[in-house]
Amino acid sequence: MTKKATSRSSRLHILEERVIDLPDGPVLVTRYRRGAPEGHHRDLTLTVQAYRAVVGNTAHAEILSPCGHEVPRFDLTPGFQALQRYPRSRLCPHCTQHPQKAALQHLERPDDSLEAVQLASDWGAMTKGERDTARVYLQELRGLQPDLPDIADWKTLTPAQRFQIAQAGEALARAFGLTFREWLSLKANPAPPITPAGLKRLQASPQEKAQRAHRQADAAFRRDQERRRE
Repeated sequence: MTKKATSRSSRLHILEERVIDLPDGPVLVTRYRRGAPEGHHRDLTLTVQAYRAVVGNTAHAEILSPCGHEVPRFDLTPGFQALQRYPRSRLCPHCTQHPQKAALQHLERPDDSLEAVQLASDWGAMTKGERDTARVYLQELRGLQPDLPDIADWKTLTPAQRFQIAQAGEALARAFGLTFREWLSLKANPAPPITPAGLKRLQASPQEKAQRAHRQADAAFRRDQERRRE
């Protein structure tokens, strides 16, 4: 099964996606446009919630992109009163994705429940830069939990030790009403208020978004042709 990207302006620059059957289950293989990183195998038997960027605020909600879904404003919660910072990436309650197969293998997982798979996906897919940032917060926890492994040794830790770190980090963020990945996205400044027109664009149907992208691509093509004739 093969699916080719049709939009020239795709943010992910995906050229091709295909499913291959392996002895332990089907995986999704993604091939990207030249210059973009290679895709990761994804486990199609499991699903997790996806993180989305916060691009604007209404009176009561944060607006996520590119889906246009809403989550309650964090700055109206007790957690914000303690932190005085704004998460710029949130776990979308409606968007899902298949987790990276390799990421799931980095952490011990008690079962295939949504919570366990989400934890393994969130932590197993962290970059080194994200782990370096996480270490700043986890160092304080290590003072309270002497047996907590150091995330700086992530590469050499066992899956059980990584799971121990992930549990500690999630407990820290949960006390403020966040996931740890949301915690890592905290910034001093909030997303700006979103205009009615911007909200309408984000919350348009997939068909309307595709039509708008097609019109933009056509307009860009015409401008390019005009420049070539000059």
